[in-house]
Amino acid sequence: MRAGERARGRATWAADVVRDGTVVVTRRSLVIDVGAVGKGYLVDVVSDILRGAGIERFVVDGGGDLRHEGGRAARIGLEHPLDPRLVAGVADLKGFNDALDRIKAEAAR
Repeated sequence: MRAGERARGRATWAADVVRDGTVVVTRRSLVIDVGAVGKGYLVDVVSDILRGAGIERFVVDGGGDLRHEGGRAARIGLEHPLDPRLVAGVADLKGFNDALDRIKAEAAR
């Protein structure tokens, strides 16, 4: 990354990335972390396998990407934003399919 690019600050999707169909073009040098895509896909695959085996009630946790199906709500602890060893609260969630980061952020509002 050049000094001028570094001075512009952290890259953002809206300002630094252009999508043209299936092609992604960046306006400057940057790193795109596609790890979340892989984790989400893993959760989808495992969920499909469980459904295919006739299992109707499950929670799949793919490193923070979650899917819950069937039955009662699942009680989860919400990580304290300043100390990950603490629980800031609990939430009963049913039928969710989301990333924990988003769940924690929405619960903190």
